[in-house]
Amino acid sequence: PTDEEIVNGFSTIGKPLSSHASKDVTLPEQWQWLYGMLATYGLRPHELFAVNLEAFTDTNNQFHLVYLNPSLTGGTKTGERSCGIPPIYPHWVELFDLKNIRFPQSGGTLSNKTALIHIKFRTISIGFKPYDLRHAFAIRGHRLRIPIKTMADYMGHTVQEHTKTYQRWMDEDTNLQIYQEVVIHRSGTTKEALKERIKDLEAENLALKAENDSFKGILIQHRLGKLIASGEIIKNSREVE
Repeated sequence: PTDEEIVNGFSTIGKPLSSHASKDVTLPEQWQWLYGMLATYGLRPHELFAVNLEAFTDTNNQFHLVYLNPSLTGGTKTGERSCGIPPIYPHWVELFDLKNIRFPQSGGTLSNKTALIHIKFRTISIGFKPYDLRHAFAIRGHRLRIPIKTMADYMGHTVQEHTKTYQRWMDEDTNLQIYQEVVIHRSGTTKEALKERIKDLEAENLALKAENDSFKGILIQHRLGKLIASGEIIKNSREVE
């Protein structure tokens, strides 16, 4: 999904599954918080339940880093992280109000709670899957030129895993970027560039025309001056009389 689609999806995800659904799975704030965390930090769905909420909301956490505590999910693999996970778009932390924790209090096993997230996305017809938010996070980092090793660390990948998973999107994105920079922008063939060039040429043409008219005037005055000085105009006027 695009950034715009992700932001729009924040409202969509808050809609209840049905009017008969139990209250603990229909609270819009809880679904929106889960959604915002997936979108902002590129987490795997089950990793939501391993977030160290105390560290996340600590006032000293100025960069809004997310730390995962595997013990919170019974040791389930979350992917090794050598650092806290930063938000690639820091303004999304405020936009989605993520520091205002609204963690679901529903019970059940980790697999059941994770399955509910997938069911919610599918039932609400949001247009993409939970893991698509993670993929969008990876591609966003690439477009912002964050090094592959760094993005792999953020996402709990090895460099090899990260490259293998996202190489196709990286290649497509890089090729498009090269085309835009080299073929379009540098050759000046965009519509905007052509319009500006036409304006410049029109202004240049008007300036040359004005300069030419001015030169003609000077030339006429110069020739008249020479004729007067030579007496030809006086001689010709007497002949007419």
